[in-house]
Amino acid sequence: MLTSFKDSQEVKLFLTTTEKESVTDNYTIFYQFGAFMDRQSYQFYKNIPYQLVLVGINGQTFYNNNAIQNISTTELLAKPFVTSLKADPSLIASIPADYELIKRSINGPTILSGTAITDEKNHTIIGYAFIELTETDFSSIYDKLISPDVNTILVANQYNEVLSSNKKELLQTKKKKYTALNH
Repeated sequence: MLTSFKDSQEVKLFLTTTEKESVTDNYTIFYQFGAFMDRQSYQFYKNIPYQLVLVGINGQTFYNNNAIQNISTTELLAKPFVTSLKADPSLIASIPADYELIKRSINGPTILSGTAITDEKNHTIIGYAFIELTETDFSSIYDKLISPDVNTILVANQYNEVLSSNKKELLQTKKKKYTALNH
């Protein structure tokens, strides 16, 4: 999902637009960007909504669904998560965020995924794409299918941080190493 935003020429043009361009050029860029965004689905999986946030190095931002920004762009770009994306622009990573990008009426654990967006000529970072969804929404994919009394489901990132689980007490903890049982 993040790859479609990472690779989109419309997103790249939007993130690099400046006030120095003509009104006609800006109109064309915003029109093409709007058409691209209209074609996107804002559902992660079967009616599970997510929030998309695009942040340009030049300060240009986009929040889908008229979401209200919860932290400033400056604060966001200073977060260690963004620093890790900056260190490896090809990376698409997820974390159990201890902050929320958007304001919600109901607070709870969120999963934040992100990637750097680079220009094709210089391979420099021009912005970032983030997808934020609540752990409750994400876990609804499997919660009704598998009982926590029978099996434990853990979804972890590359740092062994538990992003989602059917055992809620495991959220935002480190995944333990499991060894295979020999029979």
